[in-house]
Amino acid sequence: METAAKTKRLPQGSLIRSFNLDYNQAWEKVLETMLTLPIISADKSGGVITTDWIVDSKAKNVEVVPIFGAAPSIERYRYVVKLYDMGGTTEVAVVQVAQRSGPHHWIDKVPATKVSANLMNKIISNLEN
Repeated sequence: METAAKTKRLPQGSLIRSFNLDYNQAWEKVLETMLTLPIISADKSGGVITTDWIVDSKAKNVEVVPIFGAAPSIERYRYVVKLYDMGGTTEVAVVQVAQRSGPHHWIDKVPATKVSANLMNKIISNLEN
């Protein structure tokens, strides 16, 4: 699994899995799995589904203590799900991009693996049923 991620040059923390489904079946099931998320683009020919930013209301940033009325740090993430047609099987990669709010801009941060794993587990469940 790690070799495939390196071959496809996916960012650190990406999850990838191969399924015994043809590309069209996999595409429909992955898209169906993601319908509860705010999808901003779905390109079947390119094999990419992208969500809008999702604010993580449960994330508590303990590194930043609000001083003088400053707002606490907010975290957000988005998914980029990529499908690769492997000729009879399909590989699905879940890439998460994460950011936290800074003083006047968003700062990239290391994605939480459990958030990516949550989506991948839903995809696995749907594609294996």
